[in-house]
Amino acid sequence: MAAKALVNYTDHPRKNVFRTLWAKPIIQYLNGILGKKLVYMGLPGIGAFDIKEWIDYLDMVFAYQCLDDDKEYEEAQKEFETLKDYLNACTIRGTLNDYNLYKGYLEQVVMTGYDEDGQEFNQNDYVTVYNLDFCNTLTKPFPVVYPDGKKIECYKLDAVDKLIEHQVNVEEANRSDKFLMFITVNSDFLERNYDDINNSKFKKYRTRINNNGIDPSRQARLIKAYTYYHLNEIFAKYNFRAEFLPPMYYEGSGGRRISGTNQWMPTMMLTFTILGTNIVNHEAPVAHQNVDEYLAMKFLYANNTALSCYTERRIAETDFNPEPIDMIKKSFTVTSLWV
Repeated sequence: MAAKALVNYTDHPRKNVFRTLWAKPIIQYLNGILGKKLVYMGLPGIGAFDIKEWIDYLDMVFAYQCLDDDKEYEEAQKEFETLKDYLNACTIRGTLNDYNLYKGYLEQVVMTGYDEDGQEFNQNDYVTVYNLDFCNTLTKPFPVVYPDGKKIECYKLDAVDKLIEHQVNVEEANRSDKFLMFITVNSDFLERNYDDINNSKFKKYRTRINNNGIDPSRQARLIKAYTYYHLNEIFAKYNFRAEFLPPMYYEGSGGRRISGTNQWMPTMMLTFTILGTNIVNHEAPVAHQNVDEYLAMKFLYANNTALSCYTERRIAETDFNPEPIDMIKKSFTVTSLWV
């Protein structure tokens, strides 16, 4: 197996808040706008917690699941079969129309076109909700091995680029112009990657955050800006407009002890919520999201039971109503492009 990663995700209350109080109302709203159930693509894990929570609004599932290389192959394969059995049962009961389950890391499958069993990757439908729960670091490369033996270091942004390319290549009869994307990463960040951004607004933002912020939220804000910048480039490359809602900031299930102390430092997570719209057929130019307004917004914060705005005294940021339906209804995407 190619690389170490979190395979068997440990659920926790903050993640449940994301699924139930934030994502589910937005998914239900998109379901109503489209007038049909959604096509899901994601990394549900063995427990398939997100699929189970959103099942009433899903029609088709594309899922990726790698085997746990900390376990014997037979045991790891049995866990994989547990997810497959659940998805198969959903189709038999009629709660899902169909599914495709790929064995391996998303980067490996999407970039090479094949999973570990040699199954060809085939996205024959337009994805309307992505839940790319990467959990690990956005800027860490992954060694993708191609069928000819060639190995190339790929990044999660490369995989997202490939996924958006697949969207525009879906057969026209199955194509839409709207989708929702959730991307989750942790707050570890290779800050030298930020140097690749040659934009004065993002450079000024970095200086302000470095002068006033403290870790881990300082790094999280840099990831907020870094992800916005690069995903906007990817979306624009394929004639999609991206609108980012405030990223969700919360404690993950892991963490570490600070050296020389008994203090526990939780791993902080960020989940991005992005509204994607294909604007290739729009006659008039469509304005980009205001980057200054986005960078000035506070994080959406999830504790064990609720959502709120995340406030730090050292950094002046903009409040908002952390209610998902209110936020999405007021978005430019919904008011000007979707309805």
